Amino acid sequence: GTTWLWRNLRAHPGLWMPPVKELHYFDDKAVTGWPPLCALSKKRLMRMPRSWWRYRKQFSRRLREQRKRPSLEALRWDAAYFLMPPSDRWYVSLFSPGNSRGALSGEVTPNYCGLDPTAIRHVMKVAPEARIVFFLRNPIEASYSFAEMFFDRIQGRPLHSVPESEL
Repeated sequence: GTTWLWRNLRAHPGLWMPPVKELHYFDDKAVTGWPPLCALSKKRLMRMPRSWWRYRKQFSRRLREQRKRPSLEALRWDAAYFLMPPSDRWYVSLFSPGNSRGALSGEVTPNYCGLDPTAIRHVMKVAPEARIVFFLRNPIEASYSFAEMFFDRIQGRPLHSVPESEL
């Protein structure tokens, strides 16, 4: 559901969305001290916590896109996103391409729905004009989608091969 929402928002002429769907700033990078890619040696990159693997996948995907459709604007955005240390100022700067066009901008990160009150206050401090869209799915479909993603993408096993007792 969130991929559908992100794609449709990106297609809207009055909106600007980052090229990466899930920025995970308020639920991850602002909390864990997540390092920029340039701060990681190959050895450290291989020992990253599981939550940081998402970052490696994003980086690989962006490299492939840059090879297919090179763009100076996209390269600038990627350099800021992947090479600069995360901070509130960094997060706000990620939306500057949209601001320079006078477009509304935003992001889609499903994990924000579980932010605690301290993190919500942080969002309000960093983006006081923000408007929240809470996209609620059928709980059964959402659970199935999560299980499929967890087993297939994270554990490398297709969902149909997982015993019912494990589910």
